[in-house]
Amino acid sequence: MSLTHDELTDIDKLLGRMEKKARSWRIFRWILLGAGLLFAGQAVWMFNLLKTAISPEFSTRSFCIGYVLAIFLTGLGSWLLTVTLIAWNKGRNEGLLIKLAKSYVDEQRPIA
Repeated sequence: MSLTHDELTDIDKLLGRMEKKARSWRIFRWILLGAGLLFAGQAVWMFNLLKTAISPEFSTRSFCIGYVLAIFLTGLGSWLLTVTLIAWNKGRNEGLLIKLAKSYVDEQRPIA
């Protein structure tokens, strides 16, 4: 299968965008992992704070708001950790596919 010059140019642009996205994932995955751990840690801290803060001076409304916020942080932290760990090697796999596609495109170019 031979490709036209316009198709080769479009594929080059597409591969360039994919390569940039794969490179940025290397940094972004660490940021997501840190955010997930931070939210999970905040949730654990809030649950411990709420457990020790039960007293007559502590209102029921404040307890309920804190408990809902702790559950929300638990869910958000769990979701961030799950998404990050599932897609951890995504950038590496895409990088290998990009190299393969670039080698094919380079073979299709006419030598001038």
